Amino acid sequence: MRLRAAAGRRAFSALRNGYSAAQQLAARADDAQVDCLVIGGGVVGLAAARQLAARADSSVLVVEKNDSVGAETSSRNSEVIHAGIFYPRDSLRTQLCIEGKRLLYAYCQERRIPHARVGKWVVARDAGQEQQLQRLAAHCADVGVPARMVGRAQAARDEPCVRAHAVLDSPTTGIVDSHALLAALRADLEASGGDVALRAEVLALSHDAAGFRALVSTGDRDAPLMAVRAGAVVNAAGLWADRVACMLDSDAWASEYRLHFAKGRYFAYTGPARVRRLVYPL
Repeated sequence: MRLRAAAGRRAFSALRNGYSAAQQLAARADDAQVDCLVIGGGVVGLAAARQLAARADSSVLVVEKNDSVGAETSSRNSEVIHAGIFYPRDSLRTQLCIEGKRLLYAYCQERRIPHARVGKWVVARDAGQEQQLQRLAAHCADVGVPARMVGRAQAARDEPCVRAHAVLDSPTTGIVDSHALLAALRADLEASGGDVALRAEVLALSHDAAGFRALVSTGDRDAPLMAVRAGAVVNAAGLWADRVACMLDSDAWASEYRLHFAKGRYFAYTGPARVRRLVYPL
């Protein structure tokens, strides 16, 4: 993509002199044009961009504000392929989890991405929790997710280090190498002619009759800003997705789609493996 370096330097100076990003975008000519702009280079953004770039004569640009793809949520998680057993029956989340699981296993097999269908145990510690497990097992049958109850004696034989009154076994739960998955998605995207721009952060976003316009910081000293015209935009900005959405409609989006964070804790274990599958408390 060709950038107007002198215009970029003037635009960056204008921002520092008090002009908002939205004002600068409105006053700036387009530096680049694509069919689809994907904001965020995590698993979701790369997967969406990969599919879009596979369309004939479709130009796709992924902008990622970090130094590498998948630098945030996509590489800071437990790397679990979830079975879809905990969500409401008719929810979109349940449908996407079950179908996404099938597609992800197939893609990992096709692209030789390290993964394992290790299974998951949901553990009940007493009789009261066993009743909850029975209800969860019935829910699994209702949504079509394989699951079976395991009694205390069988659980002790299969996993001696797990103390359980009863267990719900989810055999289609697995794990995946998230970094290898990111690399494969990016390779497929670029093989189809798509582009990934790193250290590129969206500062402003607008919409008009012709589509969308985005003001993007480039990290380039000679052309620190560029205006991108896109026919469509995919907001895959992860933990920043609500802020990106607010660039288009600060009132409606800010009140309806505000992220609320919860802190998770991870611990490292360096000894020999003592269980053969994922183990979750109820």
